[in-house]
Amino acid sequence: MHDAQDAETNDVLRRKASIGRRAFEAHGMSPEKALNRALARAAETHWNLALLARDVQQSRIDQASCEEALGEGGMIVLLDGPEGLPGFARIDGALVAGLTEVQTFGTISAMEPEDRPFTATDAAMTAPLLDQGLENFARLMAAHPLHRQIAEFRFGARVETARIAGTLMDSAFYTLFRLQVDLGGGCRSGQMMLAFPERDTAPAEDDAEADPAMPRHSQLMMTLPVHLDVVLCRLTLSLRDVEALQEGSRLALPRDALTRTKLCAAGGLSIAEGTLGQMNGQRALRLGGDALQGREAKSRMESLAATAMAGSGQAGAPSEPMAPLDFQQMVDAAEPSPSGQDSAPPGITPPLVDLPDIPELDDLPELPPLDLDNLPPMELPDLPGMAPQE
Repeated sequence: MHDAQDAETNDVLRRKASIGRRAFEAHGMSPEKALNRALARAAETHWNLALLARDVQQSRIDQASCEEALGEGGMIVLLDGPEGLPGFARIDGALVAGLTEVQTFGTISAMEPEDRPFTATDAAMTAPLLDQGLENFARLMAAHPLHRQIAEFRFGARVETARIAGTLMDSAFYTLFRLQVDLGGGCRSGQMMLAFPERDTAPAEDDAEADPAMPRHSQLMMTLPVHLDVVLCRLTLSLRDVEALQEGSRLALPRDALTRTKLCAAGGLSIAEGTLGQMNGQRALRLGGDALQGREAKSRMESLAATAMAGSGQAGAPSEPMAPLDFQQMVDAAEPSPSGQDSAPPGITPPLVDLPDIPELDDLPELPPLDLDNLPPMELPDLPGMAPQE
């Protein structure tokens, strides 16, 4: 009985000693060791994946050097940080491929990853490692002076280029970590870089009106350039018509091409519709309404249709058939109204009335015959430059 109580007491003391030892190690842990342990625990927790971070290097660089380091290759990820100051991560393509494979197939293949452009899906595959790893890193560095610089960062969004990342940098200096990462016992190896903006030592006052659910980097992301295309319409042509296209060829466009112009983003995604016109001598697109009204719109549409139909033979595009005429409607419109009134609605020709018969003209005197031979001669001036005929 006493032996069991002694064993239980020893277990409790052993656990307390272990907790105290881990707390002491965390208090005196270097940032390099803490980052290695943070990422390794994140990979183990999510995918039971062995991750080793080695050759960790810490440095302090300015904004220009940080932008240059982000441009060394790999995928760039914006880290959503506190106070609207974003951080950045750069991950080699081999690591991105390894994280994608382990989440898709459950293991890392021995095949070399293909070299291709990164996508938003690739960035999303790195989010679990970055979110959990950064959270572990901040917790392990809770007693370190560097804790304020690395706390409260998480995955934000993929950034296309280092130049765009440079436009999002608001801090003059950054704390940079470079490390070599091995996945799955060395099946995938590559470099990872983490850049944290330097903040004031004193914590900023909490804003009671701030919405914690709102993304901190939303205002910065709104400054990124976006490429948009204005599309008049989409035509379907045969291969013969496409091969016949040349400079000066004309295509038959729909009548509503100008009033239903689409604004498309990358990949052809239609995001808005409007009317194409001009403003101050330049082409302009009015979204969500008709810029042309009444006769002006009708005139523009008829002019566009006439131009397209005139050149449709050059491109081989068929002309639109004319609508059939309703002759019965025309006859009904020509008959007089039952009321006998001559007035008609605006734009409608009033009905014709019967005219009296023309009388016979037999009693009119006959005209005398014309004597064309005795007409007096007419003297006309000579035209300049004409030689007289003999």
